[in-house]
Amino acid sequence: MLVHFEEVPCEEIPCKGYRIGWVVTIDENPPLPPAEGASNASWKTHKRKMARHAELVRLAEAIRSGRTGRRYVEVKEETLTTFEFAPGQQCFAKTHKRRVWEREELFIAQNGDWRRTAGRPLVHTGPDQFIEDALENQRRLTTILNRG
Repeated sequence: MLVHFEEVPCEEIPCKGYRIGWVVTIDENPPLPPAEGASNASWKTHKRKMARHAELVRLAEAIRSGRTGRRYVEVKEETLTTFEFAPGQQCFAKTHKRRVWEREELFIAQNGDWRRTAGRPLVHTGPDQFIEDALENQRRLTTILNRG
């Protein structure tokens, strides 16, 4: 299998956070629950917000404890905490992807499905032809399905 990208640290690519620093702002108050009698969807959304809030609070604790190993200035304004990170250090992405090979992409259409392929692949000259072929195939399938 060919690999077209490699993972690289911030200092090897134009990472904005590495060059000029970055800011993380966390609201340390938990989100308010939905009103009484709210829909299930509202409660599901609240549950997701609570999980995200817990994740951000853990991040704040990790930053304060020094486990991230990054230099920062902490600014608190009521419930909002802002961590300002100095330039010249790895951002929280840890690694970025960089293109390894400068070669054109291949746009191949293959007959068959996930179980097996059938026939020879059709190699398109570019993305426009590939998309046009995919749309034509989708139109053909829609026509077949609409016939019943």
